[in-house]
Amino acid sequence: MEYECAGKEKKCLTLKADNERRPLWVSAMGSIILETSSEFYKEAADFCIAIAEPESRLRHFHEYKITPASLYGAASAGLDAEKMIKYLKMLCKTDLAPEIIHMIQKHTENVGKLALYLKDGSIVVEGISVQPIKTILPYVRDVVIEKISEKSFKIEPLKIEFVRQKCREINFPLVEIYDYKNDKTCPDLGIKLSPKAQLRPYQKKSVDKIFINGKARSGVIVLPCGAGKSLTGVYAAVRLGKPCLCFANTSVSVDQWVFQFKMWSTIGANRIQGITSNTKACEVNLKADILVTTYSMYGYTGHRSKDSEEIIKVIEGREWGLILMDEVHMVPARNFRDAVARTKSHCKVGLTATLLREDEAIQDLEFIIGPKVGDTSLDLPEATVVIQISSQGGSRRQEAQRLGRVLRPKPTKDKFGVITGGQAVFYSLVSQDTIEMCFASKRQQFLVNQGYTFTSMTNIPTKEESSSLLFSREDVQAQLLHLALQSKCDQEQKQPPEKKKKREHKSSLFKKRFK
Repeated sequence: MEYECAGKEKKCLTLKADNERRPLWVSAMGSIILETSSEFYKEAADFCIAIAEPESRLRHFHEYKITPASLYGAASAGLDAEKMIKYLKMLCKTDLAPEIIHMIQKHTENVGKLALYLKDGSIVVEGISVQPIKTILPYVRDVVIEKISEKSFKIEPLKIEFVRQKCREINFPLVEIYDYKNDKTCPDLGIKLSPKAQLRPYQKKSVDKIFINGKARSGVIVLPCGAGKSLTGVYAAVRLGKPCLCFANTSVSVDQWVFQFKMWSTIGANRIQGITSNTKACEVNLKADILVTTYSMYGYTGHRSKDSEEIIKVIEGREWGLILMDEVHMVPARNFRDAVARTKSHCKVGLTATLLREDEAIQDLEFIIGPKVGDTSLDLPEATVVIQISSQGGSRRQEAQRLGRVLRPKPTKDKFGVITGGQAVFYSLVSQDTIEMCFASKRQQFLVNQGYTFTSMTNIPTKEESSSLLFSREDVQAQLLHLALQSKCDQEQKQPPEKKKKREHKSSLFKKRFK
């Protein structure tokens, strides 16, 4: 195997005699190709996910990329350079290039020498010795509030992201560690998982990576759409067992997270509180052990009502064991990242199925929260068919999330009454010869890289040819629409009186405005 190194000099890597049994190709620049047909595929895939970032998952090959960030995440999880190099040599079809060995050693040698933690309401940077502090101090001196000792100092809370970036630039990454078992300032919640909560192996495995050697670290958990991120988040909160502030995307998501906590844990209804922009201070229990709110409500920078001001003041004044962030790809927005920095917390855990944004700000999550460890949260538990008509331009994230919602496992019964896994289908309608075809192609390429397959259907029957199909007549279509609208009205009638009252109030305001 031949490759080009610095100075355009070409070098060769020796192909091992038993290369057919080994599943990996590793380039000098950090690219990894994994053959899915290998007998060691599962073990190799787990290892690749631990040390590298996934780029594409095709049917026969998976592609990963070793980066400084991925190496930092692996090292902070307890995987040292010696083990990484040992396993790569074991799995690789060729000898390892000296460049990749040097890269692994360089970006892991200083991991763990600097720690970031919350103590008595202040953000502290501490080194294992004097030397790391002496190295980084000239780069962050302007944001240091107080020097505690030769090995530690306090920094401004809103400058955590800046300090993380500077430490990374000089190859001294900060590790955020929380010794929650010995923390006496945050009360223990004493809650457990509900007996009916059945964790899947990958859910437990992803949370296990947060807890290392009896301590918790901050990071991002990435799970596929429909993989059960809510239960994973609840499990992380229960396992830490400290006061938790949970951020969701919308007010609907807030209600769902409150429901999920009640369903999957032993938390009492009086110990959890959902908060939205319409919530009044007199209606909420701000001393609840678990508070759930929206990014927009907490990160709003304009004029607030008196009730909202009071709620935000209480939240910012409390010391939280955990900040749990659903749809964490929302956080890089400026107002959200400032809101997270203002909050006093020992540990931050982000959850997402699609770690991407159409801008490049997703890379900032590493500095806002920590390394990766593994459309709104509208749940469609019984849906088996989704037809997408308008697809929000070229948003890859929304496409993947909608697909995940409908493809999650659903128990169905066959003709014998036996519960089996139901089949789900996702259709996306695209008009020919329009700009939407370009957007659709972009979304499809992303989904192919994530391991999904799709079929393009161009032989759609004409109106005359479709006369034998179900719902082909206009009167039948109108009847179906009427039933759907009637079902929505029935659901609204079942709502509690206070919710119906709020809806009627909003409706009257709308009518007055546009009368």
